Amino acid sequence: GGGMMGGGMMGGMGGMGGAPPPIEGVRDDVPYIQCGACKALVRRAFYVAKTARAELKSRAPTEEEYLTKLEGICDTEQPSGEWIHSFDLVEDMDGRKVSLKRMPQAGECTVECKTVALACANTMAEAETDLTEAFYTNSKTSKELEALICGAEGKPGSIGGLAGECSKAPPL
Repeated sequence: GGGMMGGGMMGGMGGMGGAPPPIEGVRDDVPYIQCGACKALVRRAFYVAKTARAELKSRAPTEEEYLTKLEGICDTEQPSGEWIHSFDLVEDMDGRKVSLKRMPQAGECTVECKTVALACANTMAEAETDLTEAFYTNSKTSKELEALICGAEGKPGSIGGLAGECSKAPPL
């Protein structure tokens, strides 16, 4: 809750010149892609964890080290969030469903990319502990983790209301 912070945002609407307004994700679209974004995040985090293990060879990374590696994974301005740039949102023919599509190469991070980042951050906020624990014990495959965290058809994941989309059968 709480209102707007501070009050120093005067003169934001000043004529020409200056930086363009920051591109922001569309919160209303987040629920539609929450499931896809959750799975994409789990896959990406899994890859990051695998890389972290490979780097350390002699010992397993601690949960703390995994956390550090995963920092910024949903931040499109950070190198660790670069992967989000290659996702786009695609609407189906009748425009009723939006899904995530991975592009062959990363593009500019515009509204779609920022929307994926929002959904990613939602997921990460809730899944962080589950993820780092799973990586630390190294006992789950990427697929198992996706089902555990994001849910699978008929089975909600650990992210309560967030990724409920994954447990719903796809609309016909």
